[in-house]
Amino acid sequence: MDNELTSRTARSLIAACSAGLFTLGSTGDATAAFQYVYVYDNGAGTCVADYSEITPADGGTMTSKSSIWSNSCGTQSYAGANTLATNMMTLWYDFNTASWIKCGETGWFYNATARYEMRLYAVNVQATCVGINHWYANNTGAYGAINGAWQGGWYPSGNEWITSTALAPSKPPAEPKISAADAVRTGQVRIGSPQGPKATKAQLQPAPGRRDLPFRSASRHRYEASVSP
Repeated sequence: MDNELTSRTARSLIAACSAGLFTLGSTGDATAAFQYVYVYDNGAGTCVADYSEITPADGGTMTSKSSIWSNSCGTQSYAGANTLATNMMTLWYDFNTASWIKCGETGWFYNATARYEMRLYAVNVQATCVGINHWYANNTGAYGAINGAWQGGWYPSGNEWITSTALAPSKPPAEPKISAADAVRTGQVRIGSPQGPKATKAQLQPAPGRRDLPFRSASRHRYEASVSP
């Protein structure tokens, strides 16, 4: 399935929002770049949703979520323990080389107990990369265990200009010449620095490990993992 939100998916998510299950794009910040898409659809009414967001608050705040939807992908499912997996990857844009750079990744986190979604949250992401006054994006991996196998995919948020909360906001330059989503799709992402090697698909869109391996469910270096009841 194409990763773009289909009209049917849009109707399902809007209906879910109206029912109080979701608050789309309402973060309390003046701006936020986010994508909320189905990254898997089995064609029989079950989907996996990927929520990928970045805001300029607190030096760059990122949120990543995974969830499973059923009943023609219109109802969010209460997922059993260890059946949701979420991974968060930080990207920044270099104008000199017109390329996106991968500078951080949480690795996979799994829901230790039954929940509606698996959520990762990170603040001050600029401190782990190249600092303020750069374009950043959040590349989110979202998977669900469907019939015993991991199904899902990756999707980046939009681009967000990150500056310091202690200083007057700097005026952002023009938008990146290539969006983070296009860079990931076409392999135009480098590892570590503008001179680093181009990232492979496995490095940009890794799949979760086997479900019988130890699960990561606690906090990890600047990141907070949580689940929604």
